[in-house]
Amino acid sequence: SRFFQRRGEQKGIAGIGGGLLGGILGGDRNF
Repeated sequence: SRFFQRRGEQKGIAGIGGGLLGGILGGDRNF
């Protein structure tokens, strides 16, 4: 999800990795 992607960017982690994690937890495919 975009929420986890934004958190990943703020923490300096790869935004794509955060998006994938958010997609699995959120159940959405909007990475």
